[in-house]
Amino acid sequence: FQPSSTLSEWGLLVCLFLFPALNTYSAYSIGALLPSIQYFFSISDSSAASIMTFVSVAHGLGLGAMWLFGDMIPKRATFFTVIFLSIAFLCSSVLVGTNQFWLFAICLASASFF
Repeated sequence: FQPSSTLSEWGLLVCLFLFPALNTYSAYSIGALLPSIQYFFSISDSSAASIMTFVSVAHGLGLGAMWLFGDMIPKRATFFTVIFLSIAFLCSSVLVGTNQFWLFAICLASASFF
């Protein structure tokens, strides 16, 4: 009986369920909150639409990178690092000011890449 191994496996199991849910929630919440985002940053419709474009492109690039390099890197450490970085970028996107729209878009795209 190895308690640290069992705890790590349970942590991985919980993360495998919660992380895709968080990722899906963040992607759909952008669309639902788009009028509020436009009002907060005082941006046009085309600039607001660029958020989803950046997020979609970053998500595709992230999937492509994992497809190409996924077998070369350790899985468990990579998984937990990706979760940490994604949550860090999502939280940092909430902290940007009203005149930093592009930083907001970059943070959301970076979270989607991971």
